Amino acid sequence: MGKHDERDGADKARAEIWQSWRRTCADNADHPRAKELFDRNKLPAFHDPFAGGGALPLEAQRLGLEAYASDLNPVAVLINKAMIEIPPKFAGMPPVNPEWQSKSEAEKALRVWKGAEGLAEDIRYGKWMRDEAEKRLGHLYPQVAVTEEMAKERRELKSMSARN
Repeated sequence: MGKHDERDGADKARAEIWQSWRRTCADNADHPRAKELFDRNKLPAFHDPFAGGGALPLEAQRLGLEAYASDLNPVAVLINKAMIEIPPKFAGMPPVNPEWQSKSEAEKALRVWKGAEGLAEDIRYGKWMRDEAEKRLGHLYPQVAVTEEMAKERRELKSMSARN
């Protein structure tokens, strides 16, 4: 499936979501709180209370719904923040890294940043910075093998010990 086919499929899905929502609004017009709960011009939000890796909220967001995710697992929460919560805050914004900021105004004017492209560029730049710092300063921070004795004294090192 090509990118054009995916876009057509997503557009059809968005149209179906709107049609379904408007039908739901019409079906509930006599509800006592209809004006508050069934606004035919605003899609309802999507919430996945057990989101795990966030596939459903991410897809809901891609289809134009305001998406919320929660989970008891802190790793899942972190994944959801990285995939669902943070990127929309930077949608359509240019990167802020020094490499981009040093470009001429003419170069900047020619570039349109779609979606989270600017954020992705900053993340790539951040990885480059980390790699450069490790190359330049890594020798000052030698690798240490965590021994079982060290782990006995400091519980947070237990998972790093050779026996584990």
